Amino acid sequence: NEYVVYNGNGSSFTVTGLATSTTYYFAVFEYNGTTPNCEENYLITTVLTDNETTILCSCPEITGILVDACGGAIEGINEFFTFENGNNPLYIDSLVADFPSGGSFCNSGCGAQNWTTNPTYVAQLNTTAGCPGLFVEADPIPANARAIVFTGAAPTYNFDFTGLCGTGPYYAVFANNASTGGRFANYNATCTDRTLNVDFGNNCTDDATYSRCLLSNSDGDYVTFDAAGNPTYQNDGCTPSAILPIELLFFSGSQSEFGNILNWATASEINNDYFTIEHSKNAEDFFEIGTIAGSGTVNTKNNYSFLDKNPINGINYYRLKQTDYNGEFSFSNVIALNNNINNVTIFEANNTLYIISKDNILASELVIYDITGKIVFSTYLNSSNEFNLSYLNSGIYIYSLVNSENSISGKLIIK
Repeated sequence: NEYVVYNGNGSSFTVTGLATSTTYYFAVFEYNGTTPNCEENYLITTVLTDNETTILCSCPEITGILVDACGGAIEGINEFFTFENGNNPLYIDSLVADFPSGGSFCNSGCGAQNWTTNPTYVAQLNTTAGCPGLFVEADPIPANARAIVFTGAAPTYNFDFTGLCGTGPYYAVFANNASTGGRFANYNATCTDRTLNVDFGNNCTDDATYSRCLLSNSDGDYVTFDAAGNPTYQNDGCTPSAILPIELLFFSGSQSEFGNILNWATASEINNDYFTIEHSKNAEDFFEIGTIAGSGTVNTKNNYSFLDKNPINGINYYRLKQTDYNGEFSFSNVIALNNNINNVTIFEANNTLYIISKDNILASELVIYDITGKIVFSTYLNSSNEFNLSYLNSGIYIYSLVNSENSISGKLIIK
């Protein structure tokens, strides 16, 4: 797997077509033509070598929808949805929102249904919240920023986002719409689904689906979505946090010799009191097995972990219950760990990692992290299941072997 990617004069070169979250090693040799016997003449005593890990190019994610607008029957201009941008700036011209009702809004090909600005309403929101700069308008929307898209050009309801103070800014976008007909759909006992589809450009799209019968049938109903698109139904009396009280980046688990390790991280938190870790044998009946304190209101990434020292023999199901200071709570997605696998042996010898199993585990992915959490190696298992780690520096590493049913992790020491 070594390739010549450039041969010529110059002091820089760009390599394209690389995979994300992958470490690449490269070397630069000085070439001095040929010697009298026609052999190629390379300067190899001072070869330039280095390695670099490509980043994961993330796409924007829909985080919430205010379904049942506040302010009476003027639904169409007083609803909104929220999203978190990916790790690239987003130009408004790239944004296309296909609402369940009322068609699509964009800046090219949607006629008069395009995006507009409203600095007066933005200033009004900031004044009501009591924190200037909480909401702003900008094009492009910066990477990793959070945005709120109003369904009207001039909303009539003045939302109170006081609870978001200290967590902004939030980038406001307005649909050039004056129709009072709702863009979404409120409670209905027939339990039909409604889906919001958003195209963010650069081959990035996201769908958010909710069931109407799970709403509370009152003004202020909103639905929040985790990264996997799982909905949580909430209503806090027309003062919606809109972007999750916690913005959960992931919730995952792995096995260790000490028990099942649960890990999760938040990108931000609003009035987050504590997490409750819940366990189930059947994915239906959950029971508390521990609590972890939250971080209150923060706009920085926070990592959490919990060790279940007594998992059952079989499949263990876990979920997080997050509780605010005011007692409101929401649940994460459910994850499962299979504790039946005991026939996999993983060990290191002579800078080589060996994986021995009685089962067919070719669909498993092996990932190795350094002590900072950076991925230094990632691959799917091949027929030999032997991996050369001689390029790694001496130190402690963590491996994780993951497939669709299970995950196993452990420690490696490279000498």
